[in-house]
Amino acid sequence: MSLKPSDIDHIIDLIQKIAESATKTDFLSAQEQQRLDLCLACEKRVETINVFRRLRMQTVLSEAERHAIEVEYSYDPKVSQELKCKLSKAKTEHVQSTLSPLQKKLDLCLAPRWPEIMRLSDKRQFRQDIERNFTNNIIISNKAEVIDELERIKAKLEYQNKKPAGRGGKVEGSKIMVIARTSKENWEAIRGEYDISKMDFGKKINFVSGSFKRDVIFRDVEHAFVLASQGYSKPALILAGGVIEELLRQYLEHKGIKPKNKRFVDYIKACEDNDLLKRGVSRLSDSIRDFRNLVHLENEKTKSHTVLKATAKGAVSSIFTIANDFQ
Repeated sequence: MSLKPSDIDHIIDLIQKIAESATKTDFLSAQEQQRLDLCLACEKRVETINVFRRLRMQTVLSEAERHAIEVEYSYDPKVSQELKCKLSKAKTEHVQSTLSPLQKKLDLCLAPRWPEIMRLSDKRQFRQDIERNFTNNIIISNKAEVIDELERIKAKLEYQNKKPAGRGGKVEGSKIMVIARTSKENWEAIRGEYDISKMDFGKKINFVSGSFKRDVIFRDVEHAFVLASQGYSKPALILAGGVIEELLRQYLEHKGIKPKNKRFVDYIKACEDNDLLKRGVSRLSDSIRDFRNLVHLENEKTKSHTVLKATAKGAVSSIFTIANDFQ
């Protein structure tokens, strides 16, 4: 069965309804719930005191002591039992009439789509997470993470569905038509591929002040991604390198550190000397700097200097890797 973005929307809707249904608590009136809470608190207090007394080899509560506690809580064993029965019955009816049917709908919706969902998911245990939390025992421990992963899968589907044929677009004769997408669509595709949203990336680089400068960085990241995806590797690499260089410059300025010179290599060295970047991340920056030198045509002397698509996509990925190291 072909998986569609609308299928993911339906799955997310069912998961949200199941989570809401599983966490429902208003089975009793406010007055009844307050009375039951008092009864349970009283029973818990009596039980706790008795446990401590047994541990200390002391006599458990006498009838007079127990009665004094029950009076304090206005405890009535008959009322307590009635409210417990009423609550249990209401929960059982809710499960049978609402929760179980929702679980069954989700299971039927997922069954034929699991192969495609798991192909697109980055999490090996994703199926187990959903089945454990929403179709079986109902733990609801990671609803947000499950929905985030489904949103990423949806973004991948939308990107695949809109991805033009061939390298860069639809071919009509000898003319290549590059299909332009909105910035929002491009960032959805970035999220689907690199697992980071525009908002999250913006938070990583909150040291960059000025809305114009931030917009320029967002624009160049987006353009580098689009160029790399379309196979325009060299311009993608140059843009990605420019973004990393500017981020390092701004980060050093934010930290009050002055590099020896205003060059990419000096920014990397200053970050290393001040333990601002992990060693592996700094090596990434260094390799991007080396490739970015190909902006000068005289440096591209042989085919070995040609930038591959994988290298360009790796350069875009490095932007987010390095941004994760900013503190």
